[in-house]
Amino acid sequence: MLEIRQENKNDYVEVYNVVKKAFETAEHSDGNEQDLVEALFR
Repeated sequence: MLEIRQENKNDYVEVYNVVKKAFETAEHSDGNEQDLVEALFR
């Protein structure tokens, strides 16, 4: 079952890693997408 909820500080590392992995092989990626997501968390 999928639970949709607001993220919290305990999720940040996992979200960072998921975004990094998701864009590893993207054709149009600069390799810093995970850093943008991290900045948006602040």
